[in-house]
Amino acid sequence: MSSSSGLTPETPRSPQHRDETSGEDAAQKQSFASVLEQILNASEQTEHSPADPVWSQLVQVAAKHANMEFCLDPVLTELTEVITRQFHGITDSQREVMTRAVATTLAGDQNSLVRLQHLWDEIQKVVAHAE
Repeated sequence: MSSSSGLTPETPRSPQHRDETSGEDAAQKQSFASVLEQILNASEQTEHSPADPVWSQLVQVAAKHANMEFCLDPVLTELTEVITRQFHGITDSQREVMTRAVATTLAGDQNSLVRLQHLWDEIQKVVAHAE
């Protein structure tokens, strides 16, 4: 059977394969939601421990970009990457896609953007006091 679109017909899959695929999709969506949640929670915290490795990594990103205004690239993308590095069991390629998707989603939401700008300002203060 030939398709005029150039696409080949999908090979029928067993119900078990469809369940596994939908399970993988659900796990990816749950991971995505978890990353969003962690980033937004970080933006609401008023106290951060210097001993917290994630906080330390966020501060490192801020130190690296100390003279930059808050922006999608590279600031928000690198802040998001700090969080996505905490997820194990995904490939580097999957992590990169997730990082980009989460950062873009956050940048597109005005409420999230305001909260993240506040987080960036707080991290920048920590960097300024460390110098």
